[in-house]
Amino acid sequence: MSVLTARGTNEQLDQEEPNHWSRTLIAIAIMTMTLATISFVLRLYSRQKTNWKLAIEDMFMGLGLLCSYGLNVCVIIAAFNGVGHNVWALPEQTQGRAALLFWLGQKFWALAHTFVKLSIVLLIRRLLHTVGPWQAVTTALIVFTVAWGITAVIGNAFQCIPAQYFWNRDIEGHCSVHQQAFSISIGSLALLEDAVLLLIPVLIVWRLTLECAEKIRITLLFSVGGLQGMRFQYLARDRVDSLSNRQLDSKWIP
Repeated sequence: MSVLTARGTNEQLDQEEPNHWSRTLIAIAIMTMTLATISFVLRLYSRQKTNWKLAIEDMFMGLGLLCSYGLNVCVIIAAFNGVGHNVWALPEQTQGRAALLFWLGQKFWALAHTFVKLSIVLLIRRLLHTVGPWQAVTTALIVFTVAWGITAVIGNAFQCIPAQYFWNRDIEGHCSVHQQAFSISIGSLALLEDAVLLLIPVLIVWRLTLECAEKIRITLLFSVGGLQGMRFQYLARDRVDSLSNRQLDSKWIP
């Protein structure tokens, strides 16, 4: 009797897990879109109140926001296309749709990442325009960000030849055996740039005439943001690895 009860409980949990993932993804997507939109609107509002003209970094931030919308729309649609289920148990059409959504999501993620990074670097460049060494640093970061963005978009787009083979295995084609290495490399380089962007304001803070305790508090604030960014980067890379290989981790979880 206890064995049957345990088996029934496990089956119920297996049925509830996909619904859990769907609800979680939809909630996270809506929350992130809402927070990002509010943040951008407040940014524009502050520009208006201070009579500042819109700068090029505002344009890049807006483009990043639009790309993040595209990514979140892919996530929401994916929530209704077998998320949490064994991917091989899904109908072939649903498998292809899920893979296409993931392929599109990769592009939106890379573009959003690039535009937002450019916005941050250009803002730092404008604030530190009177400090010679930082101009060279920000110039190098701009070149690096653009190169990273081009590599990420093109590399992700053509990880399978032809590109359609990623979501349509009925046609002739092949995928690179180095997909995982590419994803890890791209994610690691993005994380390295995140660390540099967080380090720049910390270095500036420690050169200011503030009390040591105040400097420590500000540094800890930046450190918390950095750790959160590292955690997000790890989760994003983990999801990329699990589906881009389609070696399946057996469950379709973006």
